[in-house]
Order: sequence, then C-alpha cells, then structure tokens
Amino acid sequence: MRPNRSISRIALLAGMLLLGASSGCSTPNAKVDNTPKGGLTSRNNQETPTAEVLVKYLSRQSSQIQMLDYRDISMEVTAQGRRAPSIEGYLVCEKARNFRLAGKVFGAQQVDLGSNNEQFWYWVKQSPEPHIFYCNYTDFERGVRLPFPFQPEWVLDVLGMGEVSPPENYTLEVRGNHYELTEKTQSQGQPISKVTIINRYTASAPVPQIVGKELRDSRNQLIAKATIKRVQLDRQTNLVVPKVVVLEYPAQQISMTLTLDNVTVNGKLSPQESARLFRRPNWNDVKSVDLAQLGRPTSGIRQVGANYR
Repeated sequence: MRPNRSISRIALLAGMLLLGASSGCSTPNAKVDNTPKGGLTSRNNQETPTAEVLVKYLSRQSSQIQMLDYRDISMEVTAQGRRAPSIEGYLVCEKARNFRLAGKVFGAQQVDLGSNNEQFWYWVKQSPEPHIFYCNYTDFERGVRLPFPFQPEWVLDVLGMGEVSPPENYTLEVRGNHYELTEKTQSQGQPISKVTIINRYTASAPVPQIVGKELRDSRNQLIAKATIKRVQLDRQTNLVVPKVVVLEYPAQQISMTLTLDNVTVNGKLSPQESARLFRRPNWNDVKSVDLAQLGRPTSGIRQVGANYR
C-alpha cells in the first residue's frame, strides 16, 4: 500500500523537524538520590535552590548517559490538523553528535535521519525530491540557509545527553510547581534562549523530573517545545531515560509524539560498528545533495512558517 503523498509530505517535514530538534532534555538518575543536595525541594519544602545548584544537577545527570539505543520506537505526527501514518523504527544516539533514526511506514523503509561529528543528513522516500540531503557542521555554523528550524544538539539534549553550559550562563525563575532555567546562547549567529523546565518536587519514574525544554527566538517567540510525558528506569544502569516525548513546532503547526521502547543505556559499540551506523548512506539509486551548495531551500520544501501542502 502506497502512503498518501500529501500525508507523506507531512511526515517529511516532521522528520526534518525531529532531526532539527537535536538540543532538549536531560532526565534524572533514578529515585530520590537524583535530588541535588540543597536543591530540588519536596512538595512540603518551599526552599528555592540557586541556578548554580540546578545547573550542576543537570550536568551530573547528562554526564551519566553516553549512549541510548532504542530498538522500538513509534512516531505519531499531526500537522495542520492532519494525522500522518505511524512511523515505526529505531533510534540510536551516542555523544557527542552521533544520531541515527530509521523508520518504516506500512512495512516499507521511508525515513533515514542521521548525524555524526562532521555532518547531518536526512532522507524521506516519499518527499517531492527523494534525495539524501546533507550539510557539514562547519557550513551550518557559517549560516547555511536550511528549509527547517535546525538546532544540531536538540534531540540529544531532549534525551538527556546534551552538553550543559557553565552556571553563569543561566537565569532561574519559579513558575508554579516548576523551575525554569534559561540559557542565552546563539545559533548561526542569531540569539536564542534554551529553557529547561524542572519539577520543584522530587519525582521518580514514570514521573519525569525534567518535564520540558523550549527554544525561543530573540523576541521570546516559541520555536520548538519538548514535553517529557513519561520516563522509564533502566535497571541495568539505574538511570532514568525518556519513554514518551511530545515535540511541538507552533509555526509549522506540527506535533509529534515519540514512544521509545526496548532501550539499552550506555551500551558499547566497536569503532567499526559506530562508523557504520553513524555514516551517511551511499545508495546507488539515490542522489546526495549538499545543502551548502544550494542558494535557496530545495524545491518542494517551503520555508519555515509557510503552509505545507
């Protein structure tokens, strides 16, 4: 059965946005011991920690996760009120920039998204131009124009593997039952804010301690949002990792729900396995296109914020 083309285009944009989501949510180690000393408070304790305490907590959690290998994932996508067919596949991440997501729709390979220390790429079979599009990080950092909002480290951050900046780069606000840590930084020379949303009380799986991440532009407009709905305890490592994550992109009117199962935490890949897994595909019947060589977004892929049909 061939997927409806308009629906598969929704899956195309959603897939690219997911890859662009490479920067969001460190999840805590298991149980009460996750709480930073003098840091996260219980429901009955109103003492507020400093930004430095919370940043050190995030850094400690992130440092404990080096690799995640989800053998069974599903991605449910809704775009502009329309729902795409479910994508089933696998997701493997390894610090610092190694990332691979491959998925099938109706049993046929449809999506391949990836990254390594040098470049990122994406391929969607049912796109108007079913090429492998790629971009080197050096070109990206020079300001290469991309047809989707891209933050290279966001997915790893959402999965609890992101790099944490020094405490002086953050400000802290208390909003209801949450702490909000905001980091002012830049992407492609443009100012952005990265917001981490933390439960004020000590949580344990399946309730997340880190409940969300946001990317905001210089006008404080929301670019992307990740909400951690559920987490899972890996009993081999006693670490907690995401299980259900919702990604939202307001300008594109896209929402994605990722269900992440059958996980191995901090598994070991040989150098040969890592090189094979995190290498851009080279298929004889598929053209590779360098985004840095394109003077404008590829035809069939409209600029961010446009209606996607």
